[in-house]
Amino acid sequence: MPLPTEDKQWMTALIDGRTANLETKMDGRIANLETGIESLETRMDGRTASLANLVVDFKESLERQISGWETNLVARFDNQASRLDRQAGLMQTGNRWISRLNDWSERMDAAMEVKERQIVDLTRRIEKLDRQASEQSPESS
Repeated sequence: MPLPTEDKQWMTALIDGRTANLETKMDGRIANLETGIESLETRMDGRTASLANLVVDFKESLERQISGWETNLVARFDNQASRLDRQAGLMQTGNRWISRLNDWSERMDAAMEVKERQIVDLTRRIEKLDRQASEQSPESS
């Protein structure tokens, strides 16, 4: 059975009213959601900026600490380098002295060898002279 026209009109009006009411409520809720989203975006922008500042401050703090450590390390390496330079100088000086001592020792060995040969030669000459003197002495007596 078909509905009478009045009922159709009444139902259409009822549906249109409810639809309008739902659309109004939905528009209000959408407006509230948009306001909430804008508020969240504003808060997020503030927090993002705050977080960015925090990261930059942390980075700068680390750079200062690293610079301090770098300065400390450079000073320690400079001290170490000066100690190593001093030790290298002492080693070079010691090497020079040892080289000079070796040269002196070789010269002394050569001089001692020459003196030893001279002593041997002189001893032979004395012995030869003594023999000649002893050979000549019995004849003259």
